[in-house]
Amino acid sequence: MAVLVRHYLRVEPDQDIERFFEQYVEALWIEERQMTAMSNAVAKAFGGK
Repeated sequence: MAVLVRHYLRVEPDQDIERFFEQYVEALWIEERQMTAMSNAVAKAFGGK
């Protein structure tokens, strides 16, 4: 969990558990958007929609 926060938000995870979970949710959202963008790019490259 902390690895995702460091990777996508480029910050150290917060020590406060509530703030940490907010950071984690944001990191998951970024990861999902990135995976969707990559999937769409691959599909477009191979003639998909």
